[in-house]
Amino acid sequence: MKRRQFLGQLAAAAAAASAGTFSTGRVLGANDRVHVGLIGCGSRGRWVAQKMREVSNVEFVAACDVY
Repeated sequence: MKRRQFLGQLAAAAAAASAGTFSTGRVLGANDRVHVGLIGCGSRGRWVAQKMREVSNVEFVAACDVY
């Protein structure tokens, strides 16, 4: 899997996971948070991280890249 494909699927999965919580109207619990770690993030990963911060139930727990 290429890095672009991975990041695209990560963004799509996070958006899909958050879409259901907005429509239910219930209070989020500890198990409803999505913990995200970026691997091979680079500059495109920075963009993904900024977009994911806009989603209320996403928490970044790790980032890794080799330069």
